[in-house]
Amino acid sequence: MYTAHFGFQFDPFEPGYRPERYFDASQFRDAHEHLRSAIADGDKIMVLSGPGGSGKTTLLKQFLHSWNKGSQILFLEGEVGTFEDVVDYLFTALKLPASGHATGEKLNEIYHFLRNAEDASNQRVLIVDNADKLPAIAIKQISYLCQASKQGNLQILFVGSSRLEARFKDSVLAPTAEQVRHWIRLRYLSNEEVGLFVDHCLKQAGYKGTRIFSPAALESLVRYSAGNPRLIVNLCGFSLLSASIENAVEVTQAMIDEVATDCIFETESDSLDQSAGQSAGADASNLIPLIRKARNTAVHQSSAQMNANFDPARSEAVILRCRELGIPHPGIENPERNSACPEETNIP
Repeated sequence: MYTAHFGFQFDPFEPGYRPERYFDASQFRDAHEHLRSAIADGDKIMVLSGPGGSGKTTLLKQFLHSWNKGSQILFLEGEVGTFEDVVDYLFTALKLPASGHATGEKLNEIYHFLRNAEDASNQRVLIVDNADKLPAIAIKQISYLCQASKQGNLQILFVGSSRLEARFKDSVLAPTAEQVRHWIRLRYLSNEEVGLFVDHCLKQAGYKGTRIFSPAALESLVRYSAGNPRLIVNLCGFSLLSASIENAVEVTQAMIDEVATDCIFETESDSLDQSAGQSAGADASNLIPLIRKARNTAVHQSSAQMNANFDPARSEAVILRCRELGIPHPGIENPERNSACPEETNIP
């Protein structure tokens, strides 16, 4: 929506992974090296953890994009809730004959394949994303797959938020935790890296100007995001949208403040220690924008007042942006909205 306004070749803050937009921060380079070393050393169990929004999935996709070794990477991403989910995925990924449909039958086929695979030199790395949502017993069951593989030709990388550490501290997983030689921990970006990340995204999208975000705007961006890349992307996207609607060529501090004020960040407790100078204990993995002005005034304003303040163009632009991001769109000052239910924030 704001791509043409600023002369971008593509949206620098669009949702999803783009190889050319990948920000090669020092911690990501270190993580890549650790992953390569762990796979080359034949580690059976590896762990990648970090607070929500710190870039774990992006890091993994970049790793897959640049991976040119002989190992086959099996990437199970999305919601993984049970051991059965992993079995179903692995059964399909290994292209095993669909002779049995029950989990036990599929598991026997997998064990048989791993024990008798002739291409033992061709390692397979199973990446289980969102492993922090799995119960400890499920992680233990998945780990058993490594024990069944011939000559260690199956390695497993568990990926999850910092809560994954609590899973491995469970007594059930004590033997499994002892096998983890490479535990890779991500953190949020430092204050200095926030500005570098934003500049990188803009340049990769083809921006030729000197700057879009004012120094004061970047300071506010650092303050509100606490270095969380996911929040940086969303805040920048909504701020650029606001600037394009106002036909402005620069994102000001006021625009960042307005976007951040109109947003509620759902946070969850997280045990990962952040770098010095950054807030700890926040796993701000979800950004749910709510137009507080509409919510707070819905009870006091009449329908006529709300109709007078309603801006169809702005409302449509914000809703489209939310749909692009895959997040609930704002409860904006929509005249069709039922003002008797001010707490309802999502329009079906």
